[in-house]
Amino acid sequence: MKIYTFEKSFQQRLNEFSLVLDESVCGSIKSMWRDFLETSVEGAGYKAVWKISKGMCEMLNISFPAEVFGEIKNTDFDDLTVDFLIEQVQDDNIQLPEVCQVPIEDVFPTIYQENDCLNVEITADHIDGYRFFYNYIFLPFDADDDKTWMTKNLESRVKLFYDLKNKKLSKGISSYIRQIIEEVKYIQFRSDILSNSIEDNDTSIDEMKESSKQTIAKLLDFDLRMNKIKHEIGILVNSEMREAYETVKFGQKQELNKQTFVISKNGTINEQMQLLEKLKDKVSSDTPITWMKNLCDAISCSTIDTEIYIPQGRYSFNFLDYLNNNLLFCGVEKLEQHLNHIDNDNDYSTLCSADKAAMLFVIDGDMKFENLIIDCRNVKTGFLVKTGSVVLKNCLILGLESKESTISEGLNISGDSSVVFENCVIKHFATALNVDDMTKIEFNNSRIENCNLGIDILGDNVKIDFKDSSIIDFATYGILRYSGKFEKDFQKVLDVNNIDDLKSFNLNFTGDNKFNGDTSNMIKVISKLAEDELCEVSDGEAMES
Repeated sequence: MKIYTFEKSFQQRLNEFSLVLDESVCGSIKSMWRDFLETSVEGAGYKAVWKISKGMCEMLNISFPAEVFGEIKNTDFDDLTVDFLIEQVQDDNIQLPEVCQVPIEDVFPTIYQENDCLNVEITADHIDGYRFFYNYIFLPFDADDDKTWMTKNLESRVKLFYDLKNKKLSKGISSYIRQIIEEVKYIQFRSDILSNSIEDNDTSIDEMKESSKQTIAKLLDFDLRMNKIKHEIGILVNSEMREAYETVKFGQKQELNKQTFVISKNGTINEQMQLLEKLKDKVSSDTPITWMKNLCDAISCSTIDTEIYIPQGRYSFNFLDYLNNNLLFCGVEKLEQHLNHIDNDNDYSTLCSADKAAMLFVIDGDMKFENLIIDCRNVKTGFLVKTGSVVLKNCLILGLESKESTISEGLNISGDSSVVFENCVIKHFATALNVDDMTKIEFNNSRIENCNLGIDILGDNVKIDFKDSSIIDFATYGILRYSGKFEKDFQKVLDVNNIDDLKSFNLNFTGDNKFNGDTSNMIKVISKLAEDELCEVSDGEAMES
């Protein structure tokens, strides 16, 4: 089933928002969207795919990503939700009520409709505009400025989005902008929970007073931080002020050739001498090195082919811009012989997120990771690989050991990406790998273990090479492949020993490979529920949104 998707330019986005938002009209921005959608989208009767959000998947205790097909039975334009009648699920493991109340932004109308009288393309287009606006343009603190928001912010916010998308900003400032936008959304989420906890508190008066004091203090901290970010965003949307701000915050830009950075670490003279001895095994003695105080600074200052060497210890960081330029992240301590028996991750180079976040690494170019423990227990996704060639060698990628999350994923790989795992272990995720589009994955002497699902393949063009590798102790499937080549309800379990059968689905197995789990679900192929179909735009240059 194909769904409508839209690519729009900066000017097209600006024009569509200008049709909705009118400061001369009395009412909030949310009410303007309600009025617009109520008069321009179909209220019921059309077929659509519900792409279940990560948060909803976690609440429903189902794996992410998850999609279901069905029909819109009714739209509540006050709450901007729809009653979604489920007709087909993506996976038999998804158990949902027959009718679900769904946010309208999570609904993607399909191109094929049984009722030709409905104007579904316009419906899909306008839902897309609403979804884009609240995902990327309107921020939590903007509700305070409803009356003047459009004049002050609309054009500059849309321009900032496209500047970030088109990589017109430096890595450091791009990462910082993404970081504070993620932070302000998280602050709003936490503030709502704390505010509700005060209202719902049913403890004794004395206990309530003490807990309320702590809650109010935390809410005040959140409010102060929210206002600081609001002020910073006001500066950063202005290109001239942004340049000055970047100079103050990150210092003068330096144009350098290939660089070698070492992350500094406090220690005794003997410890520093030992570190230098280990570096001599990896870097030639005449290579100039630069000591950096932290990983974010090293990434921000990196150029093409920069090598970043990381001593033993835990390194928490937030860097939300794209990584590329053939960077090398390399732990100084060798991990090759120790992946199966690590007692203390402080004995090796461990990378982790500084706080709760959506993802740890976002990659759109060539990257290398070596001798690292990559701790993803604080994020939903370890690696988001959009394009490029990524090599992971002697790495341990860790998710939540408790398996409490149904949406955690080690790597999400799409585009024309190529990812090679050389002597790596990926374990304790809901899904170890989500792969799509034209990606190519190579496993050499590597292992996926203790995951709900090993590899989730969402496209027919994905190629997997498996050599002397294994997927063990999986709960549902070792490999689950969605195919658009078959009619709905198609299912087939592949024999891991039937090489020709595997190759027909772009699965190439050589050497000694091991699967340990439910033998009836080692490798399963099922029909794909939905496919995107790009809708042509009438004016301007098409751009991905």
